[in-house]
Amino acid sequence: MRVLGVVRQIVLTAAAALGVVCIIVFVGGFALGIRPVVVVSGSMEPTLPVGSVALIQPVSYDDVAVGDIVTVQRPRGLGLVTHRVIEKTTVDGAPALELQGDANAVPDPEPYVVDEISRTVFHIPGLGHLAIFLQNGNGIIAAVGILLTLVAVYLLDPAKFAPRSGKGA
Repeated sequence: MRVLGVVRQIVLTAAAALGVVCIIVFVGGFALGIRPVVVVSGSMEPTLPVGSVALIQPVSYDDVAVGDIVTVQRPRGLGLVTHRVIEKTTVDGAPALELQGDANAVPDPEPYVVDEISRTVFHIPGLGHLAIFLQNGNGIIAAVGILLTLVAVYLLDPAKFAPRSGKGA
């Protein structure tokens, strides 16, 4: 029973610490305007491997420099693209960026007219695989299973089931 109590304490302490770290990261990211995006293609390898989570922060066009890795909206609402800035330009007087993936031999076909730009400030390799997994059915089942296991570990205190000595009363 003593071993179960120690294991229980370690599991609950680790879960609580992970929860505190998640809250700090969430609040800090929210306060700084940082948000995560998952890297789903190899166009930025090896700098940003597939499955990485890139943490991006909004910046103004004036703060962008050639060589920065930025995330912008693709034309016609086709989602986001995260590539390196190779030139700052304009299209019909509007600010635009010419981008190229590090793994691509040629620049993207046309400049991106930008009104919102986010620069990559940090990335975490592999974390995107977990994020994608947790969004599908098996991931949700796994997350619920882990949560139920933690609740069971919390509720099943070995001290409640230990035989009591006949002393006292």
